[in-house]
Amino acid sequence: MVKNKFYIWLLPLVFATCSLFSFRFPGDEYAMYFISSIAGAWIGLVFRFGDIHNPMIPVSVAFTGATVMALIGFLMDRIRIRKIIWSVLFLIVVPVIFVMSICAYPTVGKALRKNGSLWAYLFFAINMGLYCSLIFSFMCKGFDAVWKMKKNGCTKA
Repeated sequence: MVKNKFYIWLLPLVFATCSLFSFRFPGDEYAMYFISSIAGAWIGLVFRFGDIHNPMIPVSVAFTGATVMALIGFLMDRIRIRKIIWSVLFLIVVPVIFVMSICAYPTVGKALRKNGSLWAYLFFAINMGLYCSLIFSFMCKGFDAVWKMKKNGCTKA
């Protein structure tokens, strides 16, 4: 049984909130929205919603992605990924992605003309930072497990 339920509620909350706001500030041709909401955007391949302005799209994507994030959160709580590790990774990766996304254009003005607003970049960076911090957290947990096995002399050939 999982005693700590930090990730199981936080990850879906962050994802769904940013996904819904990202739909409001989607970037050029909704590209930033769909890329940053990929954990739930795949539902559009299963159910063809048609027009991008269908109100079922942001709700379905947010709900589907939140479900995926809850499953990942359950696993993270279960294997006890340290909150401090994930938090530091998340707080480092989000600004890096934000700055890199804007710096992909010659000027901030051109970046804003392409994708509409800084909000589009912010919500994109948060959800992409969420994915990256999850991957890095699992990698850190794996490295930690290998380190402890080697330290304790528990190596199998």
